[in-house]
Amino acid sequence: MTNAQRPSRQLEFLPADSYSPSTVMMYFRTLLLASLALFGLTGCMLQKVDPNAKPATSIDPKFASSEYWFNQPATEEVRWPNYDRLWDSCEATATDAGFSIDRFDYRTGLLSTKPLVSKQFFELWKHDVVDFKSQADSDTTTHRRTAHFKISKLPDGCYLCQIKVVVEHYAMSERRITAVYQYRDAFSTRRPYEDQTADDGTPLKVDYWYAERRDHAVEHMLAERLRQYLSGKLTQIRFVTDTDDPK
Repeated sequence: MTNAQRPSRQLEFLPADSYSPSTVMMYFRTLLLASLALFGLTGCMLQKVDPNAKPATSIDPKFASSEYWFNQPATEEVRWPNYDRLWDSCEATATDAGFSIDRFDYRTGLLSTKPLVSKQFFELWKHDVVDFKSQADSDTTTHRRTAHFKISKLPDGCYLCQIKVVVEHYAMSERRITAVYQYRDAFSTRRPYEDQTADDGTPLKVDYWYAERRDHAVEHMLAERLRQYLSGKLTQIRFVTDTDDPK
């Protein structure tokens, strides 16, 4: 058959009314999924990796200590002429924020709280997380906060309260599974009695807390609430017991 005898082929187009909205949405979803799959195959690293960069854990051990952060200068200070009123207001401020008092040192003027596991987004009755970033960190990882109220006397006779809050991060080492029957312990709450060791023989704690930073947002919140207690805008609820003097 010669070229002259071959039947001519013409392109056939579907009528415009055949593209229904459901068909268009199906094509759009297919294109979107294909684009996402192509993006996912490229990985999530958007910048070049520096092979000479230091590991994230290669830091000075002192930065992981709570004492290091508590020894840093305070960013929030409250002055008041009466020591007893300032002490009681500090206790009320810490309790109102959800903290439990751990240490009452009236002579030295130190009031510290127990480490409080930071709230989740649905724990509206707790006030130890105030900014969005800290709340996102608390929802994705386990954090806890400890507050210190340090009262000192000034040369003019007034008293100065410095408020400091330290954030700690919870870390747990991976569970080594060397046998099939140990798979149940991968997500178990039971802990080994002894610390583990890394592959190179380095001692590795099973779980521990390490300090991350100071929480200046919570410090500011506690300072503002303390000023409200001192000014009378907030009143402390005190429960009277049988051992209290009625006078």
